[in-house]
Amino acid sequence: MSSFFLRFQSTLRFIPLVVCIIFFLSIGSFFHIDETAYKSLLTGTPLVLSGIIFILLYVGVTSLIWWGPKDFFRLTSAVIYGPYISTVLTYIAELINAAIFFNLSRRLGRGFVESQLKGRMRQLDQATADTSFWWIFLMRLFIVPFRLLDLGCGLTGISFKKYFLIVVFASPLRLFLFQYVLAMGVEMIRDPVQWAEHLIENSSILWFGFAYLIGTVIMVFFLKKRIG
Repeated sequence: MSSFFLRFQSTLRFIPLVVCIIFFLSIGSFFHIDETAYKSLLTGTPLVLSGIIFILLYVGVTSLIWWGPKDFFRLTSAVIYGPYISTVLTYIAELINAAIFFNLSRRLGRGFVESQLKGRMRQLDQATADTSFWWIFLMRLFIVPFRLLDLGCGLTGISFKKYFLIVVFASPLRLFLFQYVLAMGVEMIRDPVQWAEHLIENSSILWFGFAYLIGTVIMVFFLKKRIG
């Protein structure tokens, strides 16, 4: 009777997590950001205050809306602040998001997973606890979406301290490459000739991006092999 009650209780706690995920994925279709007002707000205030506003808006909006606003915030920040400052601001915001979603998943979903797997949960915990720091690091660095990894690791037995340490060190490179491309401007990105000329003039970025691309391909190969 007590085990049934615990499973029922864990299921009740898991339902809000599922509802939240569905809500976060669907609300983006109805959400609209006034681009002019947003850019005016950020450009019309001193850099430090503007950066704080950006982080608060990024965390507040992208924590609730997963589809659309994140790309808007990243693109806008790249245009306004450039690749370096926008990377720092986005990095801080993503650290906060990682903490939010890991603990949301841990508190609302962990009990349900335990009740479903029963005795096998200890084996899963042991496996995730022993998972190489570098394996999760590479998933964060290359291919796995941040939000998916935050929620997925929250359901396992990995400690928040270990996961957050991975987030701290694995996120900057991936964010910088993305922000650098966005800062080049949409017109340049759409023009292969301009893009090629820009990368040739900035050979370090070219080789940096090429190495990242090779790493991504290798990561996808080993990830498929590990899952399969």
